[in-house]
Amino acid sequence: MINSNFNYKGFTFNIYLSYNYGGQKYNQTLVDKIENVDLLHSNADERVLTERWKQPGDIVSYKSLVKDGTTGLQQTNSTSRFVQDNNYLEASSITVGYSFPSNLAWVKKMHLSTPRLFITQTDVLRLATIKTERGTGYPFSRRFNFGLSTTF
Repeated sequence: MINSNFNYKGFTFNIYLSYNYGGQKYNQTLVDKIENVDLLHSNADERVLTERWKQPGDIVSYKSLVKDGTTGLQQTNSTSRFVQDNNYLEASSITVGYSFPSNLAWVKKMHLSTPRLFITQTDVLRLATIKTERGTGYPFSRRFNFGLSTTF
């Protein structure tokens, strides 16, 4: 985890980064959305059409489809074919804010001390060596949070 905080003339910028280098992960997306896909009853990854076996001599990672849109074969069991290097850099949160000076008229009138306005975005960026789907079973969202904080 890497955390940076910059302040300049009342403005603040915070960023939270995390990374992984050298780990491995079983890529379930490859199994569910490419290798064992049933096009008649579920969504598929575009690699179903671009990276599957189609004709003799093809050297590819995924078995072929049959006419009805299924693999027509027994479902693929867990195998080390789908274990991949899991290197990533992720920006999990970025916050930009402004702290109002305490000598402003409206701040004095409301008897506030250090009022601050900020916006935070979560799940900003993910650069990874594994291409996985996010949010198909449970919605994936990038959230924005607005806030105002102060003391009296």
